[in-house]
Amino acid sequence: MPPSSQAPSARWDEPYEYLLLIVAVLHLVGFVLWEKYAAKDPILPFDIWEAPSFPALILVSLMAFMSFGVLSWYITLWLLTIRDWSLLLASAAIVPQFSGRWLRSWLHGSSRAWQPNTHWQLGRFASSRRLSW
Repeated sequence: MPPSSQAPSARWDEPYEYLLLIVAVLHLVGFVLWEKYAAKDPILPFDIWEAPSFPALILVSLMAFMSFGVLSWYITLWLLTIRDWSLLLASAAIVPQFSGRWLRSWLHGSSRAWQPNTHWQLGRFASSRRLSW
């Protein structure tokens, strides 16, 4: 079965596109029903939506995910068009960005005892080092 991102090129003319969409929605509904009524220890507790800071957390997380994709796209575009680098050289130039973000995420996850201010300073330092290349 082809991936669901093929729908724009198939122009929704194929019946499997509709089937994939219906199956995905049914999986999502099934997950919510399972987590709410059947799971003894749910992965997604539904009382988390009642926390006062949760909408702000979702907004910040979505902005962070979007900014990463946009930054990656424009850095790649800049390296390929403005600097006229080859694909291999542009890929090599992007490696520090991804490995640095992975390392920073790993440090944040493994350092639960750190103060929030330390996390902010670590992120600021890593961002300043990444932008100076």
